[in-house]
Amino acid sequence: MASAAEVERSIRSLMKKLADASPAPDSIPDRTILCVLPDLKTAYRVELKKAKLRGLRKAETNEVTDARITARSDDLIALIDGRLGVAYAFLTGKVKIDAPASDLMMLRKLF
Repeated sequence: MASAAEVERSIRSLMKKLADASPAPDSIPDRTILCVLPDLKTAYRVELKKAKLRGLRKAETNEVTDARITARSDDLIALIDGRLGVAYAFLTGKVKIDAPASDLMMLRKLF
């Protein structure tokens, strides 16, 4: 099981990777995303605005957001690092995504 600090570092690296990629601001819709980590009994919330992830903070696991990703800490880190494919993780239940169908493709772009 990864630590909360490792998860935060990984999410911050995803934030930087997306910023460095400089996607067009209108290519990804603005959303709030909650990452729930049951093994750590915690959650993190980020805002996706103008194709940039911002405002990483700890959150309550029941916070209302546009998209919700639930995964074990190790699986979330593997997903962000590219060692775990989004489709495989979703289909095998390693990652659960609660979001409108149109947002599933958007989330795939992030990873």
